[in-house]
Amino acid sequence: MGTIYGEFPHDELQRFDTRAEAYNSGIDKNHLWAVTTDDDVFDENNRYFVYIYGDHSHYVNHLYHVQTAEAYAGNDFVEYVDVELSTDDKRELLENLSNDPVFIDENDPDAINKAWAELVEKERKNKSWWVKNAD
Repeated sequence: MGTIYGEFPHDELQRFDTRAEAYNSGIDKNHLWAVTTDDDVFDENNRYFVYIYGDHSHYVNHLYHVQTAEAYAGNDFVEYVDVELSTDDKRELLENLSNDPVFIDENDPDAINKAWAELVEKERKNKSWWVKNAD
């Protein structure tokens, strides 16, 4: 029993919006997974949406439920889906995630990327929750 990081390995047979809908369908609850989400995390180039496939009783940050041929055996799966960050995304994140003012040289076309990479490196060292691989 534990957490496995990587792509959810099972094929989705059916999807249900609610747990009640799934229960009322008559499927075996052992083959029902709750899909929930967690806070997004970031690295130097990407935003990662975090999806967790776990026991059917999970309800916090609930997205939907799925039925698989495989029974839930106590292991939750954490899947990261990445989206590349644009310069505008990085500029907005610098404003929202940095505790200190960030100087950006508007004459340097790569200034946003440099400032973002510096912030990610600093926050990774601080083990911030929002930085991917901040073990």
